[in-house]
Formats: sequence, structure tokens, C-alpha cells
Amino acid sequence: MKSRQRRFPLSYQRFATIVKMFCHGFRKYISKTGHIQLWNCLVVGAKWFESLPQEYQQILIEESTKAGDFTTNKVLTGQKELEDKMTREGAVIREVDIALFKEKTKIVYDKLGYQDLLQEVNKVLGE
Repeated sequence: MKSRQRRFPLSYQRFATIVKMFCHGFRKYISKTGHIQLWNCLVVGAKWFESLPQEYQQILIEESTKAGDFTTNKVLTGQKELEDKMTREGAVIREVDIALFKEKTKIVYDKLGYQDLLQEVNKVLGE
């Protein structure tokens, strides 16, 4: 941390971490890149899951989805509250042009030969 120079790397930190560490006191400008996505996953073995009756599998999927939605909503609400707090305390929060970022990074997928992977990911994401 180079506080004399007012530099403090925040790369890919969640708002909760930034507020807890009072990083916004060191770093006035914060860009919302969307790099961090919190995933709500239910991790079980395929063998165990497939051993359950079909009805129980469906219940597990439905209830896990509900729990994930609940958690996601809590996180998003909390993020908004933290963003408001940092703004009140002087931070400037910037939205990043994600479309421009995607356009400029397409070359990476070309160079690595990941065009098919990119198409598959975009299909899953509905893009």
C-alpha cells in the first residue's frame, strides 16, 4: 500500500471488502467492472443425486434455486447500500462500458482459439 501516493490496489474487490477495509478512503474512484460474480451453488456428487427419487431431485433443484435467488437478492441489496455509503463518504463510483470491453477483448479469444468457447458461454448467458 502506497498511502503517501494515494495508491491502493483494489483490483476485483467486492464493495463489502472495500468498505470494511476503508479502501474508499484511499481510493476516490471505483469502477464497477462486473468481474466478480457470486455464485450460489449446491455441490453434491452425481452418484448421490442420481440415487434420489426423481421427485426428490426436482424438490432439491427447486429449493436450491429459491435459496440462490434469496441470497442473490440479499447480496444485491447489500451492494446498493454499500455503494450509497461510499458515495456519501466521497467515493466516485463509475459504471464501465461492458459492451466496449467485450468488443476490445474479442481478439483474445481469437488468439487463443476460444471462439467456440465464447459462443457457448454467450449462448448460456443468453447473449
